[in-house]
Amino acid sequence: MVDDEFTLDEDLAEEPLAAGHGKRNFFMGLALGAVLGAGVALLFAPDRGVNTRKRLGRRLRHLRDQSGDTVSELKDRLGRELRRMKKRIG
Repeated sequence: MVDDEFTLDEDLAEEPLAAGHGKRNFFMGLALGAVLGAGVALLFAPDRGVNTRKRLGRRLRHLRDQSGDTVSELKDRLGRELRRMKKRIG
């Protein structure tokens, strides 16, 4: 009887999965995870969507202004260095 059980298990192990069965399970798990993740995010969201968008907008404007200042500063520095190099050369 032990040999029969071993043969049965061996036959099951070699049986291929139905076409698309693994993919379907993967995508069902992915969809379930996305739905659960969105639900948890809504439960733990620190603020309303409108307020969050406003806060993000302010931060993005600040970063834009800051990066503009940095670019201007680098441009000025580069100009000074180029003038200094021209004086050395000529």
